[in-house]
Amino acid sequence: MLIWLLGVAVFVFLWSGLWRAQPKAAFGVLLGLLIAYIFSRLLTPYVIGMTPIPIWLPPLPIAIIALTLFVFGTVTWLRADRLPPPRNRGDDHDHGHGHDHAHGEHGHSHGGADQHH
Repeated sequence: MLIWLLGVAVFVFLWSGLWRAQPKAAFGVLLGLLIAYIFSRLLTPYVIGMTPIPIWLPPLPIAIIALTLFVFGTVTWLRADRLPPPRNRGDDHDHGHGHDHAHGEHGHSHGGADQHH
């Protein structure tokens, strides 16, 4: 019981810091805890062995992930016309890789004709 109370105290301490820094994220944590509590109450009879596990329960997490990705993909596909156009590689003049396009392939001038090594 002491370890459980210590865990709750640490969680409340960390959550209060999150609340001060990012209130929206802290609210999301509370909402997630509520959803986890509801799921734990629904799954407790199956976990402790009071009722047999239905055949649909083990693949349920994979199905939820697949459906979530399908919904996000569909929403992105439907909103694709409103996305900004992709950038061309030629448009990115200062890309931070140390290449100098004005001085040939190796970053120095070749004195007239473009000579390759």
